Amino acid sequence: MDQGERVPARDADVALALAALKAGVFYARWYPRLFFPKASRGQNAGSNMHPCLRRHLRFVERTGRKLARSLFQSMVRCGPKLEREQLLLGRFVDIAAEIFAMSVTCARAHASMNQEKELLELADCFCRGARCRVTALFRALNDNPDRANYRLAQKLLSSPPMAPRVQTIESVARS
Repeated sequence: MDQGERVPARDADVALALAALKAGVFYARWYPRLFFPKASRGQNAGSNMHPCLRRHLRFVERTGRKLARSLFQSMVRCGPKLEREQLLLGRFVDIAAEIFAMSVTCARAHASMNQEKELLELADCFCRGARCRVTALFRALNDNPDRANYRLAQKLLSSPPMAPRVQTIESVARS
């Protein structure tokens, strides 16, 4: 086939169907594992860490799976339009950044625990705050004013511009 030739529509349909089948098989195995942590390979989160840090790392592990499930469900619900849902995607990124920061903080505190004991308290304090922020961000994934804000913005953009109210020095002085 020359570079200028087009792929017949039938071949393109077959290729698309095969790609969809492969994706379906992959997600049929991957998605259930997000609900069952023991089905995933690997050891328990932070099994050799201080109990305080281990608790936070288990939260990170559970939250990572919940984030993956939520993102996948949004992909299914929104389809290709997900890329236009910038506020929703921003919330996903914020959750990922928080759980990454929690895991790095725990790792740093564990590595320096022998030299600096107060690092454990600082890591615990940071992780407790991060848990609150992550919980609020997950709640905001479904309960947010995004649609109402969008409708209001569209309404304001479609209406004629309001005339600016100009005040002169004299009118300000009189009032």
